[in-house]
Amino acid sequence: MRTRPPRLRFGDRTEIPDTVREQVPDTGIELRLPRSLSALLPAAPLAHYLGAEVTVADGAEPTLRAADERVGLGTGRAYEQRVASLLRRTFWLDCLVRTAGPYDANTIETDLLDSLAIDADALYDASIAERLLAYRGVDLDPVEATMPEWHLSLYVEPSEEYVRCLPYLLEDVPQLFTPRSSPLSDEDRLDSSLSAFYRDGETAPEPVELRNADLGPSRYHGWLADGVALDTFKTHPAAYENRSIYRERSDEAISVVAVLNESEMSEEHSRAADIYRRRAERLNIDIDVREWLTTAELARTIERHHDLLHFVGHCEPSGLRCPDGTLSVSSVDRSRAQTFFLNACGSYEEGRELVRKGSVAGAVTFEKVLDSHAAKVGTMFARLVVHGYAIERALELARRRVIMGKDYAVVGDGTHVLAQTETVVGAQAELVHTDDGFSLTYGMLPPARAGARAYVNLDRADRPMLLGNDRTFEMDATTLVPFLRRGEFPVIYRGDIHWSSALADELAESQIDH
Repeated sequence: MRTRPPRLRFGDRTEIPDTVREQVPDTGIELRLPRSLSALLPAAPLAHYLGAEVTVADGAEPTLRAADERVGLGTGRAYEQRVASLLRRTFWLDCLVRTAGPYDANTIETDLLDSLAIDADALYDASIAERLLAYRGVDLDPVEATMPEWHLSLYVEPSEEYVRCLPYLLEDVPQLFTPRSSPLSDEDRLDSSLSAFYRDGETAPEPVELRNADLGPSRYHGWLADGVALDTFKTHPAAYENRSIYRERSDEAISVVAVLNESEMSEEHSRAADIYRRRAERLNIDIDVREWLTTAELARTIERHHDLLHFVGHCEPSGLRCPDGTLSVSSVDRSRAQTFFLNACGSYEEGRELVRKGSVAGAVTFEKVLDSHAAKVGTMFARLVVHGYAIERALELARRRVIMGKDYAVVGDGTHVLAQTETVVGAQAELVHTDDGFSLTYGMLPPARAGARAYVNLDRADRPMLLGNDRTFEMDATTLVPFLRRGEFPVIYRGDIHWSSALADELAESQIDH
């Protein structure tokens, strides 16, 4: 794996420090591309992973050269899909071939080598150019369904403003595409008459204009471009610069502030505060619960350091509602809330402003939402974040609890995880009651750390699996209950999300009753 590249700056000439040139590997691989950001952008992850030299020329046909072979890459959308496919193929086959080495990198997926026409021992000692060419002829059909789904695709506008984020983006080995979208169809949204059921008497900001994105094959999707696309986290260049600041704070206590500025939502506030306090008993966490903050007090709260700001209240076109008026985040000096959840109707623009002002990522709403839905999503999201789940993944799980989950979204870097949490890869499971006991599907599905390994630890003989995959186990309650008590992770059971420890207690009690 490669380290993060140096930062980019656009100017009228090319300047590369000698220290950078000296660290560029000579892999014998070249990518020849047209002289345009729209051509360079999609190829960046592949070039970075392969250590390829990139040359550009006006009107050049996208071509990959390795050893004495040249491979045409196509043009337009076909070109973007081709380089993404090459990245996935090379990356996953490298993950299998590395198990032939002396470093005990064996995984469950190692067994897939028996279905592929490759010599893993020979390829382990081969150059990356030799491996790349050998992989081209491998038929992946026998194993494709058992390899992890690609973790992350980002849709990046090929402009200087967004392309300067590349050094940060490439850390997570994403697929990169230029953004394409279309207007939502009528079927994509529920009828606006549902607004009659929303919070009575609230004046919320105008609903956000959402679009359908042309999404590539991956589990998580980020939109680093103009507009707002459904089923993606809406990120911003500032999010990545802000993220680098907080990665140095891993030894400090998690600081959480919960702000209640709406009496009708006191249930969510009290439940969230209880979650934070119980978590504080197990982890180094400071919790501050505050109510009815004025505009000045809320501004000061945003400007002070907190790892998570959970605002429970209302949002109006002019800002977040306070007893003495509304606070527009644009008026604060700087946001020092690392992450946030603005659980208020139509909080999207205020959330985006928090990221511009210094935050890394957070959850927002596009338009009006039901109070009961807000409570369910807010408390689940809070618990997931302080348990080490990436922001996008935490919201993805939390919004499963309500029918209109698409009204919630992440702004900023959705792959971000609080640095101080015990794990940067949270697990999840799905449990089904069967005639013979239970069927448990367990996995770790993060938007980052592709190629890493994870143990299930169901028994001592277990081998690790690649992150992004899951495993299914058949077991009875006497085996299941102790396993659920080993950690704290969400379990989807009978259509709802449960926490593993609470579900273990429930299942244990039901066994006693029977």
